[in-house]
Amino acid sequence: MTSRTTVKTITDGDTFKGTGDVVYRLEGVNTPERREPKYEEAKQYLRSLIGGKTVSIDVKARDVYGRSVVQVWHNQIIINEKVRNRFG
Repeated sequence: MTSRTTVKTITDGDTFKGTGDVVYRLEGVNTPERREPKYEEAKQYLRSLIGGKTVSIDVKARDVYGRSVVQVWHNQIIINEKVRNRFG
């Protein structure tokens, strides 16, 4: 089921916090972790795509950390694909 959330903060290149402080993880995307090369670049890239914006999400699962694993769209662009294509 598709719903919407407003992106409040970007945690890293594949995780963000939305409305109600819900934490979301991009499905099928694994960007560098803190202290790894390109961590800041990945975080800034996700921020440039969705930071502060209202996005459409489709929850696919919940991970071991309790985050909602999601497919994300903004302006008919699949954000997961854009990030995955750039960072893997």
